[in-house]
Amino acid sequence: EFMLRLQDYGFAVAPDNHALRDVLNGALKELERAGTLDALRMKWLRSHRAAAERSALEARVVTQLMDLRLLGAGASVALGWLALRLRRRRAETARERTRRAEAEQALQRAEDRLARAFTQHPDAMLISEYPSGRVLDVNDALCRLAGAEANALIGQPIDALPAFVDPEGLRTLRELMRADGEVRSTPVRLRRADGEVRACLVSSEAFSSDGARAVFSIIRDVTDLLRESDALRTTYDALTESANQQAEVLARTRTALAG
Repeated sequence: EFMLRLQDYGFAVAPDNHALRDVLNGALKELERAGTLDALRMKWLRSHRAAAERSALEARVVTQLMDLRLLGAGASVALGWLALRLRRRRAETARERTRRAEAEQALQRAEDRLARAFTQHPDAMLISEYPSGRVLDVNDALCRLAGAEANALIGQPIDALPAFVDPEGLRTLRELMRADGEVRSTPVRLRRADGEVRACLVSSEAFSSDGARAVFSIIRDVTDLLRESDALRTTYDALTESANQQAEVLARTRTALAG
């Protein structure tokens, strides 16, 4: 029985309370005649739309973080498994000379698959010597993120790269790695070769290959996500501060124990 021409409005009144219903109808008609009702409706819709978009962005970041953790764990397991398989292949060829040609071909195919998976992966990846930090290998995504060619990165200490993690972030990563042997989704600022600073999340894990210690790292650029939401940017900054404080505590503890 209401005379509204706008959708999604309704009221409930006690049965037979016609007086209250007439008052509400009259108020709505007056708002509509004054042109206020449309403005109130649009304000309400905008506020709820903004809340929905913010919730969607937060859900996306949570999903990205979970994917990054799973990717880091899966990549570490895959690298370890492939390394073990390659060593067994080499031992087998030494023991069984008659199978050398077949085993070497299989080994080459496995190495080619591993190299392609590393080189073509969409996430930026880096392998560095531990604990010196000398870069052993990078993939194409890392070169795009850093804005530098592979030959300008490989063989150089991370500290001396033309573009990489800021000094404070690098100290934080090293302290966490020294304490736990890994870091998970740690916020850092990465400076590209052209000077642009990108907000990233880094996951790293130490591993051994042929008796040498190295670190496998995955770096995900979240700059664009942070630009879309003040809440996410605030959370990112808080995580950065927390990681830096944790690294400082670890450094002081290590110094005290050494003394």
